Amino acid sequence: MRRWSTLIARYRRLTEAKAAADRRGSALAAQVAVFAPVLDDSPIGFAVFDTDLRYTYVNRMIAELHRRRVEDYLGHTLMEVFPGSGLDHVPAAIRAVLDAGVPQVGVDQATRIGDEVRHLIVNRYPVRGGDGELIGVAVTYVDLTDQLRLATLEAEAASLRATAELAYKYEAAQQIAGLGCWEVDLATGRRSWSQQMHQLFQVTVEELDRSPFGRYVHADDRETALASYRRLAETGVPYRIAVRVLRGDGQVIHAICTGQMVRDDAGRPLRLWGTVQDVTEQFAMQQSHREALRQAERAVADLEAE
Repeated sequence: MRRWSTLIARYRRLTEAKAAADRRGSALAAQVAVFAPVLDDSPIGFAVFDTDLRYTYVNRMIAELHRRRVEDYLGHTLMEVFPGSGLDHVPAAIRAVLDAGVPQVGVDQATRIGDEVRHLIVNRYPVRGGDGELIGVAVTYVDLTDQLRLATLEAEAASLRATAELAYKYEAAQQIAGLGCWEVDLATGRRSWSQQMHQLFQVTVEELDRSPFGRYVHADDRETALASYRRLAETGVPYRIAVRVLRGDGQVIHAICTGQMVRDDAGRPLRLWGTVQDVTEQFAMQQSHREALRQAERAVADLEAE
């Protein structure tokens, strides 16, 4: 007899729960019927779930976003519509809104659709009946993929413009200062030169690339230059030396050459980097200054002798 009473009580609870679910479903359907004509063609994705987390409504934007028909959603759960999609966490998030009655605003959600990842901003909020009872959850989707892609392209273009402008200013500054720079990648041995280096040495890019280090240093200064470079490559000791450079056009210029080692954060050598600056005019001025001093000293000596 007790078991029979238990079965009757359980049946009544199930009947009452079904009646309550039907009531909530009817109330939700009534609300959907009101707003559906307004949202069907909205550019913002809109979906409604009932208390069993089954789709009650989706607009065309969501259906087209996922390349499905509206009919494919209705009456199904999210995981039934998108099995194995990696969205397993979403039903729990929707259930949390339903249980707590608290909206979730501005949720960043990445969804893979075919071979493409779409970036969505998702808002979830409770839907209530006339008596304040929670009868479902509404979800909106704003697809920001194209805007993010455009913003990324604009940022890359701005970075390229800034880099090009900086490179132009750097080359202009080198030209004004009569300064060229070189670099050696220690991992590959690849050498690179600034544009000003070609102008300083009066040789083509090809000639400079295939020339050994020190090729254009005056013979009397070459051993000093080579020894400084070897010490830099082997021990990392930087150098700053004055040498004469024999240019491709046969002219000799005076230059200040520097070299230093560039290391990574762990202190491992990455590359060698250095500069060559044409100081021929400064050297000539210093020579003139020294000659003027010598002449002045001779004149003073002559006067004293008289």
